[in-house]
This record gives sequence, C-alpha cells and structure tokens, in this order.
Amino acid sequence: MRKSLTRLFAGSIIAAAPIAIAASSASATTSPSEMLLARSATSYLASQFNTSGYIPGSSGSVDYSDTLASVMDFAATNTYLPLAHQALNYIAANLNSYVVTAYGDGPGQLANVIIAVRSLGLDPTNFGGVNLINRLLATQQTTGVDSGMFGSETELTNYDAGAYDQGLALSALAYAGVTSGPQVQSAVAWLQGQQCSNGGFVFQSNANGACSGLPANFAGPDTNTTSVAIEGLVAQGALTPSAKALATTYFTTGQDSDGGFGYYANVANALGNANSDTDSTSLVVQALTAMGLSPTSAQFSVSGSNPISFLNTQQITTAGSSFGEFNYQGTPSLLATVQAVLGVIGAPHYNIVSPSNQGYSVVTSSGSVYAFGTSSYQGGITGSVNQPIVAGFATPDGKGYYLVAADGGVFAFGDATFYGSLGGTMINKPIVAGFATPDGKGYYLVAADGGVFAFGDATFYGSLGGTVLNKPIVAGFATPDGKGYYLVAADGGVFSFGDASFASSLPGSGVSTGAVIGAF
Repeated sequence: MRKSLTRLFAGSIIAAAPIAIAASSASATTSPSEMLLARSATSYLASQFNTSGYIPGSSGSVDYSDTLASVMDFAATNTYLPLAHQALNYIAANLNSYVVTAYGDGPGQLANVIIAVRSLGLDPTNFGGVNLINRLLATQQTTGVDSGMFGSETELTNYDAGAYDQGLALSALAYAGVTSGPQVQSAVAWLQGQQCSNGGFVFQSNANGACSGLPANFAGPDTNTTSVAIEGLVAQGALTPSAKALATTYFTTGQDSDGGFGYYANVANALGNANSDTDSTSLVVQALTAMGLSPTSAQFSVSGSNPISFLNTQQITTAGSSFGEFNYQGTPSLLATVQAVLGVIGAPHYNIVSPSNQGYSVVTSSGSVYAFGTSSYQGGITGSVNQPIVAGFATPDGKGYYLVAADGGVFAFGDATFYGSLGGTMINKPIVAGFATPDGKGYYLVAADGGVFAFGDATFYGSLGGTVLNKPIVAGFATPDGKGYYLVAADGGVFSFGDASFASSLPGSGVSTGAVIGAF
C-alpha cells in the first residue's frame, strides 16, 4: 500500500522438547513457510509501535499509513490483534488528523481506514460515530471530465486522488458490501476508462497523453497503480476479460529477471534494468491473486525465479533489531515491510480474512513460539528466563496464550490476561502443566507433586500436595464447565477434583507404564 487447544495437550513434556498448543485462525492456499515469513514481519512491525498504539514517523509524529497497513497485516495473519484494536482506537480518536488533507477529505485515506476497520470485523458505518462509507462517497465528482472519480481536481493535481486511490476506494467499498448503485457504477466506469493500451494504469489519470509518459521521466503506467486499480475492479466484479488480458500482458512483459517487479515495468533506462523492489512486487502479487493467477506458476517464472521467491530473498533473517523486516532494494524499510505481508500471503485489500480454526503453535523451552497453519501468533519471550518454559496453553478464544516456566513464572501474550504467578515463591516441586478456566478469566498451575495453584477466577478444588505418589504428575486439565479438574501421573494414575468424575486409570485397569506424558 502506498505510504500516503484451547488446552495444552502435553503439559508435562520435558523442558528441552517443544510444546504444542492448539489454536485458532489467511488464505487456504497460503503455505506454512509463507505464513511464517509474514508473521516474522508482523513481529517486527509490532516492535515499532509505541505505547499509544501507533507507529511514530521519522519526526516523531504519527505514521498513519504504516500504522493502518500494520493493522491489516495483523488481521490477515491473526497476530497482535489487541495491538491492532488499540491502533484503531487511536485512529478513531484522531481520524481527521489523517483523513483531512489541505484539499478536503482524502479518498485514499478514507479507503485505508475502511479496509483496516473491516479487517478486524468492525463497522465502517459507525467508526467512532463516523460513517466512513458516506464520507468516502461524498468525495466523488459528479460533473466534468473526471465525473465518477473520488477526490477533487486539486487533489488529482497534487497526487491525492487518481487511479491508485480510485482502485483502493473501490476495494474498500466492496469490502464493506457496497457494490451497487449509481455512485459505484460511475466510479467503476471512470477507472475502467483509465487503462492504457499496454494494460497498465497511471497514478493520476490518463488525461493529456499521460499513458505515453516515459519511466525515464518518472511518468507513464506503473505497476503499483496498475495493481491497486485491478484489485478495485475485481472487487467490484468489473474487470472485463479484455481488461484482464491487457493487465496480464502488462505484468508478464514487465517482470524483472530476478522474478520481481519494479515501480516501472522492466525498464532499461536510467532507472536501471533489474529495479525490483519489495513494495511493487507485493502489490503485483495481490493483483495476480485477485485475478485468479498464481504468482508461482510458470507464467510468472523467470530463470527459475518468481515473485514469491523474490520476496523470500528480501527479508532479514539474521538475529537483531531488524529481524523480520524487509529490504527495499537492499535497504531495510518499514514501508516495504508493511506492504510485504499481504503480498507474501497473497491477500487482496478487499479480502483480508482473519484465519479460522486450523492450526497450532509450538513452544520451546526458551519461550520461542512458532505458529503453524492459521494459528494466532502473539509473540514470544525474547530475553532470558530464570527457569525453562515447560507448558503453554491458549485462551479460550484462541487470540492469546500463556507460557509457564518451571518455577511458576507466567508470561501472557495476545488477549491473555496476567492474573499472577509463582515467580519468586518457594515451591516443593517444579511446575509441569497449566490450563485456563473456560471463561478465560483465570488459570491453574500444576506441580510435579500434584500441587495446584489457582489464579484469577480459577477455583481451588484440592490438590495432591503432601500425598506420596508412585510417579510424578505430568498433566492437568479442566472439566468443560470449569468446576473441576483432573491431574494425571506419569504411570497413568488419574486424580479428580471438584465435579470431575473419576472413570478409571491405567494402574486401576492393570496397565503398567511409566511413559505417560499428557492427557486431555
């Protein structure tokens, strides 16, 4: 975008082994490796936010565009959702500071807010009491050569309106369910008329021969505007077969030798031959996905490279403060990073889908968390811990999780609320398991000797503290109503408390084993 399971199954796994947490929530076609790339990027983006809920710009003022783009990234990858909501709360309280330009309401700015709001499942017709849809529609010209365009002629002249913002606005409207009516038809007709004969679009409009501009003069069709315009037309169901064919030719003939795309399509002039950049490539991938074309297909493979493989080479993967950030032509770039996330996972702006229940997370003894499939990643422990992490469990809604150390230290992420820990408390035996209450407002920690420690609204129903056990406790889990729980020993012994009903156990069934590591 332009800058303008609910329970731990194996709670007793030894500290050196990873711990699995079942979890919740982009695209069914996004590969695990691509999602990990995207989530590494969102971890970097989250680190750039301040406590007020926004990314500061170079001067310390709010960087609204990158903040909003990060919200979309968090939604598309199901990461840092509490931070995303905090950011939108800040935007809502300071909406006019971003949306109102020197020339009036900016259509591109309004579109960005609408997309971010919708990505979190919120209502753009009542965003802090403001109807963003009506406000966007009110910017449309109704007469003149640019009738149907969102934004004024002054905004067009000053690069605050044009084909780029028109495509973004159409995507935003479609995302909000606005796909009919004379205003939408007029907006679509204006954008359809902007396509150049080579299939591309120019940033402002094609009036006065703008389509014939030369990249050497920083003019003519560009990949960014073309991508966003195509997305908008697809979103409104208005990309004709001929327009799609022209756009596809524009992209296939404009790809660079490294598989990526530059701002201007594969030009051999003062701008250089291979001028691929992360921003442009990401936007092109979104457009290709919108058109139903695969960016990794033979059609978009050049010398063994494609747009996705190009993006893979642009991310910083070495440890440090820039880990997860993407480069822009060799230089780490926040803008490249916010745009790369949707590109890597192929999520068009009008279809940013928070993932559904198909995934899981793995936790290491050092507190690193690796989210697979569509599970929610909300961060991990970056510093050292006094004792190894031995357990992890998700909040009931899957939007957060806890990590538990052997000394009873508790670390909360996402929407998980910290209700206390045993850190600094002398305990007889190390903690081996933990589990949440069904309402998510409390949790239990379980020690190897069967000691049970309740926090938040968790009710203590008893423990095995002081009881001589044949084998240590290795797991614990709550009953569905939260009014009881079970503890399980390494030999399969089962101990029930509260309304937990004892059925049997391995020793009681005549089974002898010392290999039990968990229960659910």
